[in-house]
Amino acid sequence: MKVWISRYDYTQTAAKIKALGCDYVLAPLLQLKHYPCDITSEYDAIIITSSNAISAVSHNAEVIAVGEKSAKALRFRGISVSLVFPRVDDLIIALKALPKRNMLYLRGKHITVNLKEELGCAEHVAYSMQARNLKPDEAKSINDVNCVMVYSSRSGRLLGEAMLKHNLDPSFISAICISDKAAESVRSMPFKGVLVARQPNERSMMEQLKELINHG
Repeated sequence: MKVWISRYDYTQTAAKIKALGCDYVLAPLLQLKHYPCDITSEYDAIIITSSNAISAVSHNAEVIAVGEKSAKALRFRGISVSLVFPRVDDLIIALKALPKRNMLYLRGKHITVNLKEELGCAEHVAYSMQARNLKPDEAKSINDVNCVMVYSSRSGRLLGEAMLKHNLDPSFISAICISDKAAESVRSMPFKGVLVARQPNERSMMEQLKELINHG
């Protein structure tokens, strides 16, 4: 089986796919751009919902994170993580139940949940995921893939645009999606199958890939 990795930070993903005995193709649909960020000490805590924002965090900041991946990366950099939540919704519920604090949300340009509105915190756009055009050799290399990994609704929409642009037939490809929202973005395309991870993380996506391999 050959898997299309559509994310830009593909190193760990590629290793996991290879460990399952699959080949893979690297053809990212998004690329990361960081923006300048000068955080002062006026905030009680910094909220991080993506590891993409970690470079903007100073070592003396208290950080509240979503996802073990982000928390692990922060700790690796020597940054203290006071709270970790599996999902953004869990973070919102927990922080609303606590006394109000002066917090800063380091966010991406494109978001699905508005924490400034939900929590009344300050925010700063620390990065953006920008659409990326496939190179001719990348488009050629994904002609015979059996599966594609979809990490967001936005990357799902870009996936559809790329397949139309390069005349790729999705009927022989299964899409493994990180969430129901990501799956909705690709259901209009005639994929062989659309599978949704049981939990919104890559570990669950790999479990779906393993099941796909076992069932042919």
